[in-house]
Amino acid sequence: ATVTITNNGTLTLNKTSSSKTLAITNTSSETSARALTNASDKTATLEKNATLSFNNTTTAARYVIENTGTLNVNGATINNTVSNTASYNRGILNNSAGKINMPSGTVYVNGVGIYSSGTSTSTTTPAVSISGTLAETTITSTNGYAVYNYSTGLIAITGGTITSTNSEGIRNRTTGIITLGTNEETPSVSTTVPSVTGATIGVKIESAGTFNFYDGVIVGQSGSGTAIDGTVAAVPTGYGINKTVATLNNVTTETAILITGYNYEEVDDYDDLIS
Repeated sequence: ATVTITNNGTLTLNKTSSSKTLAITNTSSETSARALTNASDKTATLEKNATLSFNNTTTAARYVIENTGTLNVNGATINNTVSNTASYNRGILNNSAGKINMPSGTVYVNGVGIYSSGTSTSTTTPAVSISGTLAETTITSTNGYAVYNYSTGLIAITGGTITSTNSEGIRNRTTGIITLGTNEETPSVSTTVPSVTGATIGVKIESAGTFNFYDGVIVGQSGSGTAIDGTVAAVPTGYGINKTVATLNNVTTETAILITGYNYEEVDDYDDLIS
């Protein structure tokens, strides 16, 4: 079928017992093929041990999930193993009215992991919310951005491991907002969670976009200047960005974390904080 499941109501995909899994695979060669389509104003919840995937040899791009409603990923696995090199492959395509809440789960895609055109800027119901521990929530792209904010919405990331093995970990294309971590009145900054790694650039923010860096670690694997490309709009009070460069096995990485002892507003050049 072109679309394996279309949800026009409330849908929950869950295992039937602790020893079983629920697998939904679409192998269609149609360009409109989806494993799951979640309609506007509808809710789909993907629980642990549910797996949604594409698996074929077509040369055209494929989306595992197209979301226009509310999508909750609670431990599910989303795979796009289409064996082509199309960067237009998607794990999840989030349309303008869509909202994704991912407290745990796995997205593994030969293309873009999460591609969001969502427009919500609400901090309570953003276009995309990603949380969980480094092991609980993983988003991996082997051919494209792991997370792509294509529109004007907010992508709020407070946990998880986000990795692109050949491109940018996160890209913010237009006037959208990327927030990494939580802005606390009394900062308690993590330098490990969330984790973002890009083979070319860790986080790329285009000129009109907004990037708030409150927690976590950002790694660019293409040398000095590749952890963060673009302007950082905000960091916690009393913190600055510390960047270090190291080479291991012929790969030169730049790592960016937050450290205390700086009044960020007085820093004109982020390179002043590199040690």
